[in-house]
Amino acid sequence: MSVVAPSTTGSIGHFAHMRGSGYCPTKSSAASPYAGLPPRNPDQEAARRMKRAFLANWKKHFGQLDWFVKGLAIDEFIAVIRTANKERIWEYVDLEEYQLPYVFATLMDFPPGRSYKKNGVPTRKLWFRCWFDASVQRYDDIWIHRETPLMFWRAWYSLPEGKRKPKVEDLIDSYEEGLTAVFLERDKFLPHYVETQISTWLTRYFRVD
Repeated sequence: MSVVAPSTTGSIGHFAHMRGSGYCPTKSSAASPYAGLPPRNPDQEAARRMKRAFLANWKKHFGQLDWFVKGLAIDEFIAVIRTANKERIWEYVDLEEYQLPYVFATLMDFPPGRSYKKNGVPTRKLWFRCWFDASVQRYDDIWIHRETPLMFWRAWYSLPEGKRKPKVEDLIDSYEEGLTAVFLERDKFLPHYVETQISTWLTRYFRVD
């Protein structure tokens, strides 16, 4: 897949599909290209270190993921952690803490109906889907030697009435950006009930060892 016809700086007008381009974000859910492909060289000690780092800063990771997908719900964040456990994300030996929310965002789609609700109304109005650039066919590829920086993509779609998932014609726009650790330098304050519910879940169910 290549990007053509840019509509604005940092965004795109539409996708062009090329032979061998692999993952098509307009046709598949976010997790499709990476799901079920475990680490080639899993490292349990690295997993323990990463889990401890995540526990110390989970509010910052929640905030960054919320920035990516807009209106992150408690249940969505817990689902992301469970999926990360299933896909053994923590075991990648070269994984750095700042990369976690980027990986989290690619583990699943984020539809409007699952978002945080205010007065019973979803706060996320569009369907969000995230992925890495074409050099990444599995998560191990995040750490391959590359001539240009790894890029992270976010796309948002409308969901017309009667459709369960968006299709290519529902793509509104997308945005490409590099990975940054800046969010870890900032304090993140969450509503008390959000912090309480997630902290309780982590204490009960999130295992470091």
